[in-house]
Amino acid sequence: MEGTANLWLVVGFALVAIVFVIILLSLYSRQKSVEKAAALVVTKTSETLQMAGFPFSADRMVGNYKIQEKISDGGATILFRVVDTQGYPFVLKVPRPEYLKDQPFLERFFREGDTLKQLDDPHIIRFVDKGKEMWQATEVPYLILEHVDGRDLSDLIAKEAPFAPLRAAKIVLSIADALKHSHEKGVIHRNIKPHNVLISALKDEVKVTNFGIARSVDTKGMTQVGGILGTPQYMAPEQIEDKETGPYTDIYALGVVFYEMLIGSTPFQEKNPYLLISKILKDPPLPPSQVNSKVQASLDEVVMKMLAKNPQERYPSAKSLSDALSILLTRMGEARSPIV
Repeated sequence: MEGTANLWLVVGFALVAIVFVIILLSLYSRQKSVEKAAALVVTKTSETLQMAGFPFSADRMVGNYKIQEKISDGGATILFRVVDTQGYPFVLKVPRPEYLKDQPFLERFFREGDTLKQLDDPHIIRFVDKGKEMWQATEVPYLILEHVDGRDLSDLIAKEAPFAPLRAAKIVLSIADALKHSHEKGVIHRNIKPHNVLISALKDEVKVTNFGIARSVDTKGMTQVGGILGTPQYMAPEQIEDKETGPYTDIYALGVVFYEMLIGSTPFQEKNPYLLISKILKDPPLPPSQVNSKVQASLDEVVMKMLAKNPQERYPSAKSLSDALSILLTRMGEARSPIV
């Protein structure tokens, strides 16, 4: 009996210890939740204070444009829908307050406006105006751009991919035509990705946007201290290695976009950035048809040529890519017409 009593005593102590540990874990979890909530409040309060008096908010006038609403607040810039004195809609693009002291960023922001002024193509977002507002003794630059009633391609891919091969090919053709124009003007985009392609709501009409890290063909590579400019999933091997970039760099990125539309994901899905970069530099991607049986072999050939590791093995120009896609679409029974 004494042994049994001792056993129950040990069990009792063990249960008490377990309950005690559970209580401690619960308290710790609650504390972390409270700390997280408090940190969120502090962050939001800080952001509110930081934005206090910022000269861009609904119903305010900026030059000849009246702000209607904020339409995007991601990354380093804020986008607003504005209307001119005639009521026509446009987009106002402005740096977030925390970037107003970032000189390299501001240089890229100004460069984007200057770049867009050079370009005039139906598939490139149109530059309209630019200006500056004063805030806390600081000049705040802004751009006024064409307004597109639609969504960016990344949103469409997330909701609708994989696309029908014909639809994907026609979207890529429009982007290739935009790149053909920019390359002929001596401008390499260097940041082609779905987020930087706008698709109109009615006919899938394409507008390439965000020329913030574009560079002139005769300018050597642009680097960023402590990192590289661009989104790794869409960067060509030579861009990752900070080697000479050219029109072929945009063609590679467009190949990744094409691939993603056809199968619903980029060629390499590594979350670890080092493994991702290693695969981009060394591993050949699976042909799209091996993932999506609806993709024709002729499309495989185009995509894989765009994704060649060696720039010399890709299409030599956006024009040659556009010509190849036009021939392919003709064989598929489609003329060069707006996407419906």
